[in-house]
Amino acid sequence: MSQIKESLSSFRSIPQMHKVERVNQQVFQQALNTMIMFILILCALSREAMVQTTAKKIVPAKIYWTTTGTIMEGSDLVVKCSTHGRKEDKVAYVYLCINGVAVEQKKTMQEDTFFTKKSVTGQQTGNYSCVFSKTPYPLSEVQGKGDNYLFIQVMDRILPADISLAGSRTVRKGDGVEFKCTISDPSFQTQNTSDLVHAYLCKYGSVVQMQVFDVKSTEATFTIKSFNENDAGNYSCVLDLQSKTLKDKDRTFYGNNAVFLQVNVSWSHFITPVVFCVCFLLILSLIVGTWWLFIKQGALQCYCGRTPRQEENDVPMTGEGDDGTLNMEGESSDEFACDSEASGEEYQDL
Repeated sequence: MSQIKESLSSFRSIPQMHKVERVNQQVFQQALNTMIMFILILCALSREAMVQTTAKKIVPAKIYWTTTGTIMEGSDLVVKCSTHGRKEDKVAYVYLCINGVAVEQKKTMQEDTFFTKKSVTGQQTGNYSCVFSKTPYPLSEVQGKGDNYLFIQVMDRILPADISLAGSRTVRKGDGVEFKCTISDPSFQTQNTSDLVHAYLCKYGSVVQMQVFDVKSTEATFTIKSFNENDAGNYSCVLDLQSKTLKDKDRTFYGNNAVFLQVNVSWSHFITPVVFCVCFLLILSLIVGTWWLFIKQGALQCYCGRTPRQEENDVPMTGEGDDGTLNMEGESSDEFACDSEASGEEYQDL
C-alpha cells in the first residue's frame, strides 16, 4: 500500500514540476529580451557618439560678400570665408558650400580665405556658406552649414525683347529689310547694371546679327540690305545685359514676339532680260533681211538688162568649147551687154 501511495504522490508532483519549468522559461525569455534591448541601446549610443565625433571635425565659419544678393550671369563671383576666433591650428582647410554641400576647398594659414567663381551661371544660384577642418576631406564627404549664409541669385543675362518690321512681311528679292528691336519690360531699368547692352537678331532662335542697344531710346535697328530666299524665316530679338560678348554660340534665344518674312517672286525680274533678248533678235533679223534684199535686188537688175540672144549664148562658167578651151567670150559679151544696157538707161534718164 505504501508503494502505491508513493506512486500516486509522484504522479501528482509532475504538473507542479512542469509549472516550475514554465516559470523558469518565462524568466529566461524576459532576461534575454532585456539584454537585447540593452545591446541595441548601446549600439545606438555608440553610433551617435561616432557621428558627433566626426561632425566636430567640421567647424562652421563666416561668409562675406561685398555686393548685393543678385549677380548677372557671366559675371565673376568673389566671396570671403573667415575663421576668425575659431581656428586653433596654423593650417586649416576651408570649404565653400552651396546649399550645404562643399563645392571648393582651399588650404590656408590665414583667417580670411577668398573664393572666386568665374562666369557664374543660373545653376549656381543658392545658399552660400563656409566651414573648415583641421584635416582635409573629399568634397563629397563635407556637408554642413556655416555660422551664416548668403542667398545669391544669378540673373539670366538674356532678356526677351519686342521686334517690329517696317513695311510688308512679304519682301521682294533684292529689297532691303529693316527691323526694330525695343524693350517694354519695366524691370529692364532695374536689372540692367551695365552701360553696354547688346541686342541680338535671331532667326529660328539662332543669332544672325548683333547691335549695340541704345539704352536711352531703348531700341536697336537691324538691316538686311539685299533680301534673298535664304533670308526667309522667323525672326525675333533679345537683349544681352552683360557687357561681355556671349561665348556660347549654340544657345537658342526667343523674344517676346516673332516676325515671319517670305520672298515674293516677281516676274519683273525676268521681263527685262526677256525684252532685251527679243529686241536683239529683231534687230539682228532686220539687218540680215536688209542685207539679203540688197543682194537679191542687185542680181535682179543685172538679169533684167540681158537680151534673149545673150541668154541663149550663156554657158556655164566651168563649161568648155569645142576646142577644149574655156568659153570666156560669152561671159565677156554678157558683161559688156549688161554694162551697155545700164549705160543706155542712164543716158535716157539724162
